[in-house]
Amino acid sequence: MKYLKLVVAFITFFFVTSCVTTVPITKEFYGTTKVGIIIQMDENASVIKASTDGTVETITAPDNRFYIGLEKIKLKIVFKEILKKEIFNTLTIKNKSFEMISDNFNDTDLKKFKTPDIEKEYSKSDFRFMKEKYKVDEILFVKVNYYGLLLVYSGVLLATKKGSVMMHTQVIDLKDNLLLQQKLFETNIKIKGNWKSDGEYTNLQTSIQTAIDKSIMKFKQRL
Repeated sequence: MKYLKLVVAFITFFFVTSCVTTVPITKEFYGTTKVGIIIQMDENASVIKASTDGTVETITAPDNRFYIGLEKIKLKIVFKEILKKEIFNTLTIKNKSFEMISDNFNDTDLKKFKTPDIEKEYSKSDFRFMKEKYKVDEILFVKVNYYGLLLVYSGVLLATKKGSVMMHTQVIDLKDNLLLQQKLFETNIKIKGNWKSDGEYTNLQTSIQTAIDKSIMKFKQRL
């Protein structure tokens, strides 16, 4: 069990392009300012094959048994709408003014940000232009790096199958691109019983949806 946990932690490196430093939310965030919300995620869950030697690939072959299983349930998996609802509810309860800017964002279009002070934590992408464009003071950026079925192989042997989510969140102050919050959330849920279940792949669906729900709950608790 400990070995598998280390394997999954090792695989994490391949999903995140840079080291993520945890920054707890600052009290200043819940003042009189307004935050814009942007979400980046794939519309459908994926099958990720990872091995202990560091190889990671996304399975897209239509005749692959795991891909077939995920295709069977993909329309039953709910992520984006739950995520948006919980963000709205949390900010409303805390009397934080907000605006939904985009739920189909692509951060590859952003310019890189040059850090002016190495003693402080800044976003590596430059969000400052959004202050004038959208009339907001901060950006809450939720990036779902991956969600779906994670297969971990040791050599040619399949070691484990899990519903998995990796989510990176940032709150950026648009005055200077300073991070007011940053956290990487990784949730892995073991599939209970036969992943195919009765041909409806119910156990697979439950595992992935549980990973989603728990990831959102973790996020809410840190916001």
